Amino acid sequence: MSSFQLMSKSNFQRLSYFCILLGAVMLIYDMTQEEELLFLKVLGIVILMFGLYGISTGIKSKDNKEEEHD
Repeated sequence: MSSFQLMSKSNFQRLSYFCILLGAVMLIYDMTQEEELLFLKVLGIVILMFGLYGISTGIKSKDNKEEEHD
């Protein structure tokens, strides 16, 4: 059982959206600074990608939806 399955779907979606928001804020903050902070940029991208992956795992493909109705 993966760690993604241990958390309820609603809480996992909230965490994923929060990661997307946090990663975007970190990247926007880095763009507003005169000095580029590479660590902040990389961390922002990693957190953003984690959130996007979390959201994409909860979306069923069109083929899966059609099989459920049969």
